[in-house]
Amino acid sequence: MGYQQPAFMISHPASAIAISDVSARGSTTALSDDSKRALIDSRQGEQASFTAAGSDAGVEFDLLTAPTINRWVIPAGHTMNQISGNWQLYSDDNSSFSSGSLRLNEAISGTGVFDGVVLTTTTERYWLFQALTTTTQTFTLGEFWIGERVAISSGYVQPGFRSEWEHHIAEDVIGGRDIALELTPPRRRFSLEIRYVVPATSDALILEEILRLGRSTPFWYWTPDDTDTGPYLVKLEASATRAQESAAPQAQIAYTVSLTMIEQTT
Repeated sequence: MGYQQPAFMISHPASAIAISDVSARGSTTALSDDSKRALIDSRQGEQASFTAAGSDAGVEFDLLTAPTINRWVIPAGHTMNQISGNWQLYSDDNSSFSSGSLRLNEAISGTGVFDGVVLTTTTERYWLFQALTTTTQTFTLGEFWIGERVAISSGYVQPGFRSEWEHHIAEDVIGGRDIALELTPPRRRFSLEIRYVVPATSDALILEEILRLGRSTPFWYWTPDDTDTGPYLVKLEASATRAQESAAPQAQIAYTVSLTMIEQTT
C-alpha cells in the first residue's frame, strides 16, 4: 500500500459530438445509432455493441476539435477481453487516417475498468479503436472515454481522505428480524481535502473545473491509495467548498478545497 497524488479526468471530448460523427471501422458491422449514442453519452451502464466480421474491426470518431488526450478508460462490464490479440488506438489529423499515429497497443484482460496510458497528443481530431485480428463475434462496451488525466501536484492533500460505501436500502423489522431491501447496488463515496491551493496554479485550474462542472457532469477519479486507485466514475455529491486559509492574504491567497464524490455505477 502506498500514497499517490490523486488525479482526475474531467474532459470527455466524445460527449460533445453527434452520432453522425461516429462510424464503423474496417470489418465492423451492426453498429446501430443506439450503440453510437451509448459510446458518447457519459454513462457507463448503457452498453454499445458492434460485430466484427474480420480484421481491423472497430469504431471511428470525429471529435471536431483537437483536445489534449493522454488516457483511454473503458468502464467495467465490457467484453473487449474476448480476443487473443491487442486493441489499438489510433489518431490522425485527417479523416482517412493516411498518416495515423498509434497511441496505444495493448491487450485487455478481464471485464473490469481498463485504464490505458495513451501517447499524449494535442493536435489530433480523428480517433479510432480497432482489433487487428478477430473471429466473427460481437463486442460490448459502455463508453468511449478518452481525455486528459491530470494529477494534483503542489497542493497538500490532507491525510483524512476517505473511501466509504453508500447503501440505498429500505428497512423494516418483521418478527424480531431486520429486513432490508437493496434498492440500488452499493456505491463508493469519496472525500478529499486539499490545502494551500494557490490561484492560477495547475492545481487551482484542475479543481476549478471540478467545482464548476462536477455536480452535473461525471468525471473519473484516481484515489490517493495506489492499491485501490480506481479509476472510479464519480460526481460531486454536494457543491464543493473553497475557503481562503492564508493568515496573510495581503501577501498571498491560498485556498482549502473540499470535495465529496459519489460513484456513478450506471
